[in-house]
Amino acid sequence: MIFRSAIDDNSDDNSQDTVAIDKGFNKNKDQTEEKKKRNYTKLTKDGRLRFLEEALSGESGIVSRLSEKYNISKQTGYNILEKYNGCSQSIETKKTGPKLGKNKKITREIGNFILNSIKEDNSLSGKQISNLIENKFIKSISISTINKFLKENDYTFKVSMQEEETRNTETLIQGRCEFAKLVLQDLKIDSMDSDKVIYWDVTYFLTNIISRKGRSKNVTPAVAPKEEENGGEEEGEEDVEDEENEREKEEIENDNKCQNIKYGNTTLPMISDQNIKGGYANTLGCCCAITGKEVLLVRTQFKHFTSDDFITFFIELLDLLEKRYPMTSFTIIGHNERINPNSFGFLVKPPYNRHIQNPKDSPFLNPIEYVFNQVKANVASQQKKDIGHLINSVKNAFNLVQPENLQNYFLTAQQFLHLCLQKQPIHAWRTKLVSKVSIPKNPSEQKWLFSHRTIFDSEINSLGRPLARDNEKNPPKPSKQEKEERKQKFAQREEDIQKKLEKEEKKRKKESECSQKVPKSTSKIPTKPNISRGRPEKRK
Repeated sequence: MIFRSAIDDNSDDNSQDTVAIDKGFNKNKDQTEEKKKRNYTKLTKDGRLRFLEEALSGESGIVSRLSEKYNISKQTGYNILEKYNGCSQSIETKKTGPKLGKNKKITREIGNFILNSIKEDNSLSGKQISNLIENKFIKSISISTINKFLKENDYTFKVSMQEEETRNTETLIQGRCEFAKLVLQDLKIDSMDSDKVIYWDVTYFLTNIISRKGRSKNVTPAVAPKEEENGGEEEGEEDVEDEENEREKEEIENDNKCQNIKYGNTTLPMISDQNIKGGYANTLGCCCAITGKEVLLVRTQFKHFTSDDFITFFIELLDLLEKRYPMTSFTIIGHNERINPNSFGFLVKPPYNRHIQNPKDSPFLNPIEYVFNQVKANVASQQKKDIGHLINSVKNAFNLVQPENLQNYFLTAQQFLHLCLQKQPIHAWRTKLVSKVSIPKNPSEQKWLFSHRTIFDSEINSLGRPLARDNEKNPPKPSKQEKEERKQKFAQREEDIQKKLEKEEKKRKKESECSQKVPKSTSKIPTKPNISRGRPEKRK
């Protein structure tokens, strides 16, 4: 009973506290309602000036007295004092937008400066442009205002393409027009002759690719300035006759023996005709030749392709064409800036008919560039751990190229040729095909002729060597690190939750065991004595 009375006393105290809190809450509520009901007067400009004349006297408590006099709140009075500018002796207008004196207005002079600075360097960020404006005009403009101004002038922020700035000059447009006349009018190459035109080029797969971004107008690419390359003739190049003599001496048929080397569950075709000691390359070069219906030949190597490498590639390609298509002439289109054009003199002679150079800065006119884009997208989506994985991923990506893809790429290049014939500048690789060849939903893998040419003597025995050999110098990407950290945090969180649940279960078990052991009640209730009706017992 004592325990119950104590609980009742505590409940009475709590009830008194709650009543006091309710009274205080109701009192504050009444005060706020009174403030809301009170109608303050909105001061005019003259009224604010009169308020300032009296408030600037500096007396203590002057703002509270004047706020009651003019029927305004104290906060309004303090705001009027803050907006007073002593230099101009006037009241500033209402401030809007970002603080710290940032101005949302961009004058014509500043706007022209922003546009000119972006034309000079399209990789400038909003913060960098704001700093340039502050240094030149001594004026602070927010980043959001700059981005809004650029958006109004049709400037966007996208991934930049590393190309030359002079992409649509008069000389280039004229060269494309002459190339289009040669292909469409003189040679009369159309979709029916797609299997008699060979397109070739070379590309490289990098293990570490850095994405670049830059600003540009809508429907135009973000072009990054390209460093000047010394294209043309290389040192040590020989004449056409010397190249033909070397071709006879090398006897490629006996030297280039293709060996199928097992790597994991797959086999990689290898050609070992060079055994250079040592050496290591971070890029995988790939030279390919296609028609509008098939991939003829693909060769990869861990070294940049030189003139000698291209000559061996074409000797093998021409031997393949003689075996598959005897007594057939082909038109070969393609060009690499680092190759001496004179070294391909044997392609112009019969029976190979002709070799045409692709126009400069016009990769969209060569269908093989679209094939490279498809292959690189497939290779980038795969996880490459070592050298063997990289070679195998390139091989699998080429096997996914279907004949229907090649036909669509050929039609796309033909459509760009018609645009070049009209001397139109081309800013992007996008065009809409009217008659597009449908690609099957679940296509089967093709078995194109693919092989890897070993340059270094240690390549075959080091297929399992990781691409990133030193984790300190070549750490994994931040995104992968973040994913691993998230996984670890998630696993740690699950362990903590599991431990908490186990602790709670143990507590519940202990409480249940304690409740079972505690007796029901210890208080003794007085009972009536047992009175026997017989005689009382005798005391001993």
